[in-house]
Amino acid sequence: MGKIIKTEFLKLKRYSVIKAGIIMTVLSPLLSLFYSTANGGQTWTFDYFMQQVMISNCTLFFPIIIALIAGYIITREYTDDTMKNISTIPISYKQLLSGKLLVLLLLTICFSFIGCVLALVINVIAGFPGVHFGNLLNMFIRVTGANLGIYISVLPIILLFCCSVNNFLGGVALAFVYGYFGTFEGTLLNYYPIKASMILVDPTCGAEYGYTYHIFPAFIIMVLTFLISVIILANNLTGGNKDAKETENTTQETTTQEYTTEEYTTKATVVTTYKKETTTEEKTTEKKTKKAKETTTAAPTTVAPTTEAPTVAPTTVAPTQAATVAPTQAAAQDNDNNAADSNDGAE
Repeated sequence: MGKIIKTEFLKLKRYSVIKAGIIMTVLSPLLSLFYSTANGGQTWTFDYFMQQVMISNCTLFFPIIIALIAGYIITREYTDDTMKNISTIPISYKQLLSGKLLVLLLLTICFSFIGCVLALVINVIAGFPGVHFGNLLNMFIRVTGANLGIYISVLPIILLFCCSVNNFLGGVALAFVYGYFGTFEGTLLNYYPIKASMILVDPTCGAEYGYTYHIFPAFIIMVLTFLISVIILANNLTGGNKDAKETENTTQETTTQEYTTEEYTTKATVVTTYKKETTTEEKTTEKKTKKAKETTTAAPTTVAPTTEAPTVAPTTVAPTQAATVAPTQAAAQDNDNNAADSNDGAE
């Protein structure tokens, strides 16, 4: 159980809903401070201021805070689709839900402490009288006790609505209306769980309106509310175990389907590879056969030499006789003149 609580607190770091809870916790003392400025006839002391903080916190803010955070941390396993992973480890739905409710209880104490510290700071700033160590301890006990009572009062709504993803926001809206009716005053409200939470820690919470409340009826109502919550929780655990078992079976079926698909894919891959190899071998054999056929068909042709003599007879051309032209008389005279000149030159 300790590991579950530790794990839930580690997961809370990622949740923005915790910041929303802190903001609403801060609004409670601020609203009480606003009331102190609007009420002119009442003398505001530290005790009265803390009483108003407790009333506004129990009726307006804390029912919404507790329902919102409870629904968020319980349904995250379904919205984040992590329930099937959790079902594979040795943690039952009973342990898981009980751990989340204990975390919610611890958050209630933490928010109470934050509200008390902030209320003390505002009281110091506003200067309300009556602050001392005894009042500080009483203030913390009253605010924390009232918030724990609100936790028990809202627990049936949490178990009925906030454990389902579809009804989550409806439970938060119902918690707001449920808390708002606690602002009313009347004798019958002594049996109203929200009002009973405040009566157990402060029976004088309706004195200014002329009503006197009793602790015993308020205590009986809180015990009955707690028993109703236990019955609803036992019913939810039975249904939750069935859902967890169905989720586990679904996970196993999915794993089997994935294994079957993987096995089929492996076999299909082997068959495809074999077919590819066979086709490749067939193509190679076909190429070799075709090449062999082409080699056999395309044999070299040999041409035998011919012994036939050339049929072209040589042609004999008779030489032509050049014509002899007798030299003319003028040419002869020129030759004589040239010869004479040569003789003169020699002399």
